[in-house]
Amino acid sequence: MKFVICTACGKSVPAESVNDQFPDAGLVLPYEEFGYYGGFTDIEFGFFDSKNYPKTWLMCHDCVVKLFTVFPLLGKTLTRGTHPCDNEKPCCEWAWRPTENFGKYTKDSDGALIPAPGPHYQIVQDGQWVDAFD
Repeated sequence: MKFVICTACGKSVPAESVNDQFPDAGLVLPYEEFGYYGGFTDIEFGFFDSKNYPKTWLMCHDCVVKLFTVFPLLGKTLTRGTHPCDNEKPCCEWAWRPTENFGKYTKDSDGALIPAPGPHYQIVQDGQWVDAFD
């Protein structure tokens, strides 16, 4: 198992899901895209030493949840079911998990494949798992 360091909190977190370089259920923010002339960070660019300053911020799941909690309008830009979570208790309000119907199909009267009846996944509502129907 590969680990990366969260830029926000400094913890070592698992990085298995995407090429062993990004934190699982985390967030990657490219630092260079935040700056612009006259912006908050405009004088920083060109002075970075890549050994001391990362080109991207890697944020673990817990830091992402803190970010969206502190800035709730940013969190509202995310839809429910943003990342998978297999815990009995949801890890955050943006999690989803599959049900026993997930990925299952049946045939209709004409023999065409259609999704199996019932919910295929669950999302979080008021801190609890609820069936999602599309």
